[in-house]
Amino acid sequence: MAFSKGYLPCEIDENGRMKPKYTAETILPKIEEYFEETSSNKQTRSGLALHLGISTETLRNYEKSEDPKMADIIKWAITRIEEGLEIDLRNLPRGGNPTGTIFMLKNIAGWRDNQDVEVKGSGSFNIISNIPRPKED
Repeated sequence: MAFSKGYLPCEIDENGRMKPKYTAETILPKIEEYFEETSSNKQTRSGLALHLGISTETLRNYEKSEDPKMADIIKWAITRIEEGLEIDLRNLPRGGNPTGTIFMLKNIAGWRDNQDVEVKGSGSFNIISNIPRPKED
């Protein structure tokens, strides 16, 4: 499999050692370039990674970087992508199908289906976990 031009998750220094392809200072202009060149309804995490010439796994590693500036820049970029998805969801026409956008928000932004249940009252109750089952014939 051939990689597209520019794809290298790291660079090799003069001693043959791998070093990250980007620093916080060098990645920010490339991210801004991506957002300027890509319409908001086409911005994705994988699209950003491809524009940077790295894998989505490398992008996630940058997001978890020990360099707080790098981590903040990547989190900011991902938040911009999430915002576009939220706007798409809000602007969905009546009767439109939100499933794809919701799926992406669950996987990218950590959205979850939650149901809060509040139980009020006092007293005690027993949970029986040893309920007899009918015998099979």
